[in-house]
Amino acid sequence: CFAFISLSEGFGIPLVEAMKSGIPIVTSSISAMPEVVGNAAIFVDPYNVFDIRKGIEKILIDKKKRKNLIKNGFLRARYFSWEKMAQDYINLYKLFLGM
Repeated sequence: CFAFISLSEGFGIPLVEAMKSGIPIVTSSISAMPEVVGNAAIFVDPYNVFDIRKGIEKILIDKKKRKNLIKNGFLRARYFSWEKMAQDYINLYKLFLGM
């Protein structure tokens, strides 16, 4: 599994890479993490080592949960691409320039 226990992220590119690679994720329940992964991760309190351990154990032990997270990750990763990001920026610039 990929444990990305961040306290402050603007966006989690490593999370998208993990989802696209079929790796189940354990991540923080704060910052941008829930918005990035949606239902494709187990969320933990990044300040609680026992909660982090429990999240990792859940992925390692629960085969059905692990498979579900991987499936959801592939589906969620479709929302993110460099092409989409570039087009979003172009549209934003056009909006501000009045084009």
